[in-house]
Amino acid sequence: MTIHPLQIENLSKTIRGKSILQNISLEVRRGEIFGLLGPNGAGKTTLFRLIANLIFPTQGSIYINGINANQNHVLAAKHIGAIIETPHMYPFLTAYQNLVHFSLYSQQEPDKNSILEILKVVGLQEAARKKVKTFSLGMKQRLGLAQALLHNPDLILLDEPTNGMDPVGMKEFRDYLHHLTKEQNKTVIISSHLLNEMEMICDRVAFIVDGEVKSIESMQKTENVRQVVTIEIDSTDRALPLLHKHERTSNLLKVEESELVFLLLREEISEMLYLLIHHQIHVYAVQSKQLSLEDKFMSLTEEASIDKAYKSRAN
Repeated sequence: MTIHPLQIENLSKTIRGKSILQNISLEVRRGEIFGLLGPNGAGKTTLFRLIANLIFPTQGSIYINGINANQNHVLAAKHIGAIIETPHMYPFLTAYQNLVHFSLYSQQEPDKNSILEILKVVGLQEAARKKVKTFSLGMKQRLGLAQALLHNPDLILLDEPTNGMDPVGMKEFRDYLHHLTKEQNKTVIISSHLLNEMEMICDRVAFIVDGEVKSIESMQKTENVRQVVTIEIDSTDRALPLLHKHERTSNLLKVEESELVFLLLREEISEMLYLLIHHQIHVYAVQSKQLSLEDKFMSLTEEASIDKAYKSRAN
């Protein structure tokens, strides 16, 4: 049986009578960057706090490297490094002095070489002796990451780590995360409201809407990823019965006056075109595009809004 850095089973959390998370189940693989996406209030930060053992679940289990965090949260916590919201540093201490302080605070014997190596990993070796008050926001976030790495954890939690960073800072931060996962085999769980940034950073993402995981998607850019395909034709009235007859409507997203919009694999595009043309339906244009993270995010949040409105009316 494979032991994952993080495995969550049927996790729920209720706070003051309000359900925040419901029946969350997922696993995060070693060496991957796993994203949590969702609108404000979806429950992402609560999930981070549960994984970090800052609060406890109402029901369900969290396993960190196979350790049941509910039963042995002290041992589980040793495998976790976290930045939840803004990292707190001492502005009048240097980057190096801050890490020495946090080592002592966590009852670790400070090791000069280890601290300098961590600063090198996050790209702050040249700033080790500079006071934190002179740092840019991006540098402070990297120092926060260094703090999370001090005890050499397997699992790193980053809640909105690129908030306020400029494009250069985000690119550098992204490179450091890839170094950690690909070169050091660390596992990173990250949340952000910057969807295009998450698309570039993550290996997989989970969409959390109204406290539930609605979908888990791979970010791999491979040929077997479905694309949004728009086919302009002469008659949708003739095309629709044909599609029903040949059972090709399951991937039909939308029907316009003279357009059919599908979600198709690359090899399915030519099959669809052959079906239409073979039955004398004139095809005037074909456009395809990769389904973006934003497309998926908007689709899931719209579905949730419609579902909520329907339930509200039913009650």
